[in-house]
Amino acid sequence: MNIVEFPGLGLKFNIDPIAIHLPTPTGGIRWYALLILTGIIVACIVGFREYKRLGGDIDHVYNMLLYCIPISIICARIYYVLFTFKEYDSFWDMLKIWEGGIAIYGAVIGAAAVVIIYCKRHKLSIPLHLDLAAIGFMLGQMIGRWGNFVNGEAYGRPTDLPWRMVVNGVCAHPTFLYESLWLLIGFLLIYFNRKKNYFEGKTACLYLIWYGTGRAFIETLRTDSLMLGPVRVSSLLSVLLVIFAIVAFFKLKYRNIKNI
Repeated sequence: MNIVEFPGLGLKFNIDPIAIHLPTPTGGIRWYALLILTGIIVACIVGFREYKRLGGDIDHVYNMLLYCIPISIICARIYYVLFTFKEYDSFWDMLKIWEGGIAIYGAVIGAAAVVIIYCKRHKLSIPLHLDLAAIGFMLGQMIGRWGNFVNGEAYGRPTDLPWRMVVNGVCAHPTFLYESLWLLIGFLLIYFNRKKNYFEGKTACLYLIWYGTGRAFIETLRTDSLMLGPVRVSSLLSVLLVIFAIVAFFKLKYRNIKNI
């Protein structure tokens, strides 16, 4: 049982990480898994609606999802394990994804790779389909972050701010909440302005710029960052992705203007 409090807001939660208790090795179905699944479903629904609006062949979305969902989850786990492998006693422990331990950037890399390979094979627009993936990803991430809340993990440095969270007696920044709110704001801004001066690749670039900027800052508040020596991996990757996305944004925009 995890005890999570927001004393400044007068909130207290006694959270059982297991949503449905079953006689299985994992103890049942965890809230973490249900929230990740909910995020995936919502991301898919948003992507479907956007693809239909653009008049695309929905069969391509179904086909991509068949590869995208499992590969994204696998890549998210591999990414996490690569930087924490010393914490595992055996290979079997590395496979226990139900106990937590996935990294969103691994999922982003896996999903992007699937979209790019599939689009190249079927001669579809890569920037357009990355746009569709980005729209869904933002909502999916926003929901999935609450899996950290029920697990009592991914919180930040000690703080006495009014909105501090207390996890099992430790006062800290609610970094999961920061990221979830940042993604919600980003989704609303990007989604409701996506048709304005649109060009293929715009949404994906704005997603990387928005998320990367926020993540680079939020990561500095966390105490459980994946590290590469003295470097926070997610902060470094965020900065690199923001730079890449800015360059790609103007390159794609220029190409669009040139083709008009």
